[in-house]
Amino acid sequence: TWSKGFRIASFGESNSLPRTGYITGTNTVPDSYAALFPDGADDPYLASYSLGLTQLGNPDLKPEKSRNFTVGIVAEPIRNVSFSVDYWNIKKDDVIVGADYTPALEAYYAGQPIPDGFAVIPDAPSVDFPNILPRAAFVQYSYTNAAQQKASGIDFAAAANFGLGRGMEFSTNLEASRMLHLQNCFDGTGCQEYVGSIGPYVITSASGTPKWRGSWQNVLEFGRAYASLTAFYTSGYKNPAEDITGAGSMDDCDNTLAIDGSCRTGH
Repeated sequence: TWSKGFRIASFGESNSLPRTGYITGTNTVPDSYAALFPDGADDPYLASYSLGLTQLGNPDLKPEKSRNFTVGIVAEPIRNVSFSVDYWNIKKDDVIVGADYTPALEAYYAGQPIPDGFAVIPDAPSVDFPNILPRAAFVQYSYTNAAQQKASGIDFAAAANFGLGRGMEFSTNLEASRMLHLQNCFDGTGCQEYVGSIGPYVITSASGTPKWRGSWQNVLEFGRAYASLTAFYTSGYKNPAEDITGAGSMDDCDNTLAIDGSCRTGH
């Protein structure tokens, strides 16, 4: 299969009132700034810090454009037993997302001019160290058409149905998905890869992008009754998220978003 499509900006993206969400601000503070405090990132001023991300509507947004194709094969070696494998690939151009705010924060803490289209609002200074640059309280930015979004993966499925006699029937269905890529690419700042991490942190509320997901359902029918047993599997993922901790931070435990400092969740 092959298809093309488009999506215009919603009212919330093109003409909305400011909306603010909060993330753990400690992960957005550069080490050089935390080092200004005697206790570093453990200083009370930073330890319980939340950064507000305020998104503004943008009436100049262009429509998103997409291209999608799927290639697959279905095999039925014997009656009532089938297997399938599908590769899918989606590419979107001019994706409507919140702009990459990390350059604005980097400029603020470096004492450089804030990039056009962004505003950084300082917080109140530290009570104990009032002469140190205040941490950033809010970053304001508009929705924008990111350069490109790419997603691809492989879906596997197997199904079988057997008659056991005496009115009994057994069926089993196995489904699994392998996420290969999920990327957002921004003009001038490169691409962020999310597969195998807790990202994209902001737009999915840190639900993460595991590499593997799967389910296995077994049903035994006998007359008008049936018994069912289903198992679900989701692979673990790393705690950095490149939309907060920066591109290339997947293997950097210093940028982990976990409270206990661990780099990976369990299955």
